[in-house]
Amino acid sequence: NKQSIINIKITTFIKMKYSNLSIFAVITSVHAGSVADYVQECPGESQDFDVSLEFSGGASYHAACPHSYARCPFGDWSDPSNNCLGNPTDWTSEGGRSFDYLETHQFRQKNGKPKYIRVDDKKGEYSCARVFYQDRFIDFPLGKDRGLDIKEWWDGREEPTYEPLQMSIIPFKPSNGSGCSGGSIDDFNAERLVAIWISPYGGQETNPNDASSVYCDLSVNPEDCLNLPYWGVESKSWGDELVLHGTLSKVLQEGKDVDIFLPEGYDLNMPINNIQLRFQIAAGSTAACKDYINGGQSTCMINKLYRTAEGTEAKVTVSGLGRINGWNAMKTQREQNFYLNINDPYQFSNAGSGESSDPGKVLNDASLNWEAFAQWFISGQLLSLSSKKTGKLPYSSAVLSNRMSLLLFSPPVSSLSLVMSMATGSSLWMLAESKFPGAASTALAQST
Repeated sequence: NKQSIINIKITTFIKMKYSNLSIFAVITSVHAGSVADYVQECPGESQDFDVSLEFSGGASYHAACPHSYARCPFGDWSDPSNNCLGNPTDWTSEGGRSFDYLETHQFRQKNGKPKYIRVDDKKGEYSCARVFYQDRFIDFPLGKDRGLDIKEWWDGREEPTYEPLQMSIIPFKPSNGSGCSGGSIDDFNAERLVAIWISPYGGQETNPNDASSVYCDLSVNPEDCLNLPYWGVESKSWGDELVLHGTLSKVLQEGKDVDIFLPEGYDLNMPINNIQLRFQIAAGSTAACKDYINGGQSTCMINKLYRTAEGTEAKVTVSGLGRINGWNAMKTQREQNFYLNINDPYQFSNAGSGESSDPGKVLNDASLNWEAFAQWFISGQLLSLSSKKTGKLPYSSAVLSNRMSLLLFSPPVSSLSLVMSMATGSSLWMLAESKFPGAASTALAQST
């Protein structure tokens, strides 16, 4: 649920630092509200497991904001019969086991070195668990008075490396009576998983007071760094364009570096990106498009769509133990059927050719609403930064160092925007529904 961000380089000049941040961005309206409305404190979800971390000094504590994610039910969706994510076969292995529940706990090092993890199944169904770390695993007993010794796994993670520790835990009940060792495959509750992160760094918690940069604690002054996506009209040599700007657009225009801190216990329900979606305006429709984005009722006609980025030479740093939440973007995608499959209607090429003879399409047509699609597309780019200003951009422009791990629970477009070129030792968790050719319909995978 949180993510260890260590020296992420996103294209040329954009980088993030060693901390844990979770990536999950909500569909944001370009017409209403303020950025502060999309920063929320920990929602206080219930969990199946009690997890605590004990330090070498004897102190212990629980994560400030654990999270739980169940595949079913989703009772707030418009179709009451559609209570689960994906078809049952999407989430089921060849052995007939489905992945139904993810729980995440994020810890920060304090009061000495991390020593033990204690895990208790609050449902009382399982007495043992298997913890996975890289290519290693340990079986251990569950219970508040029992612990998993992690000292060896933690050694070497403090300054100067600041490498976080990420572990995955699956409960089991041994059937052979041999205690918590050597459980058979049928003993494991593979439907549930607990992900644990321990970070030695909490992010840029204080303002560095650097005149060459803009600093934002998103729980205090989010509007200084982020804006809601907004429309504008620009003239190019080939004609006028209707532009939807991403959430870093305004601060990047200041020409300063940007330092964003998302504190532990907070969700950011909007993305951090400098993406632009550009619609070429059909001949004679510029005045109507200007009227429409200013709240008028005119019919705006567009005949081409492409993606670029807000050009910048700034360094953008994002750190903290908070979470970027993409749940509503995923929900909107499912409700509106916004996909980028080659046979789906919302292909960029379907917006038109841009030729002068192309009469164009209505921006907000009831059958193919390009305005709503554009807002969802921007909102689905949860953490997408590029210094490339013009031309056709790939879905991903991110390159990670070998000390970065991400948790994604987000729509396919977010998966694409955060598909990273991973160096050896990086860890990428993805839990996403996918409808792309050649891809699995759903995935929960770790790449190391």
